[in-house]
Amino acid sequence: MGGGGSGGPCNAVPILEAKCGYPGLCHDNRALAPGGLDLMTAPFDRLVGDMPDGTNTSQCADVTTPYLVAGSNPATGLLLDKLMPTPPCGAMMPTLDLLTPTEVTCLQSWATGLTSP
Repeated sequence: MGGGGSGGPCNAVPILEAKCGYPGLCHDNRALAPGGLDLMTAPFDRLVGDMPDGTNTSQCADVTTPYLVAGSNPATGLLLDKLMPTPPCGAMMPTLDLLTPTEVTCLQSWATGLTSP
């Protein structure tokens, strides 16, 4: 699926922008975003196969799981693992404003649209 950001039945972009990409603080498009992870800028399919770079206070530098695993259906990967109460590294995300169950389902569905062949 393509870089517009809607990858699945719901549009995850507003969720990512509102809860994950606080400008100047979280995963925005600045060079100092934690882990170098930009969750504000399309195309989002660049997350498929991409791994944390360990920069800017990243607590996931040693993780070898991509943010989204190519070919996974339902989607798997660090991006989704970090939404769970016991992530493989660092804290559960987002730290400033928890996701609702509906938002988590939307992100999972959206990610599956990006990772499915």
